[in-house]
Amino acid sequence: MQRFKVALNCADDGHVADWVRHRLAKEGIDLVARRCTTREELAQCAGDADIVWTGGGQMSAEDLQAIPRCGAIIRMGSGTDNLPVVEATEARIIVANTPEAHSDSVSDHAIALLFAVVRQIAVQDRTLRTSGWDHRLAPLPVLRLRGQTLGLVGFGHIAQCVARKLSGFDMTILAHDPYVRDEVMASA
Repeated sequence: MQRFKVALNCADDGHVADWVRHRLAKEGIDLVARRCTTREELAQCAGDADIVWTGGGQMSAEDLQAIPRCGAIIRMGSGTDNLPVVEATEARIIVANTPEAHSDSVSDHAIALLFAVVRQIAVQDRTLRTSGWDHRLAPLPVLRLRGQTLGLVGFGHIAQCVARKLSGFDMTILAHDPYVRDEVMASA
């Protein structure tokens, strides 16, 4: 009898955190991880896999023929727009995603971009490199976060992380999302 197998189609040629490999091995699950850019590579890597785990690469309906044993396709991250959901469902393959997998790092990046805009990092860097340091050359006005209002259009996992992380900055945070319950909006 063949052991349960997960095939990870990843962007970085098979790099998987040690804890992932250890935890799957502990459960008796074989993991094969490699980058598959063609249907033939997908068939070679995942043709006998029970689950295909993808890091976000595109998969077509035709690719499903290369993974006949597959019972589930799991997309690492949010969305499934890069997967043939209808065709997979018709083939009795479950399609799922991990919507919170990247929320923490994406929210960090969103906050970093906010800081970069507020503190005019790119302009300041360019000025420093071309003219040297002179505070009189700094763009005005100098913005601060304290007392400002941040508007979030949508209040999914990432926006909720942003709101939580910025809660200590003495800002007013407003959010709108017709799909999020009032209790969730109020608790953030």
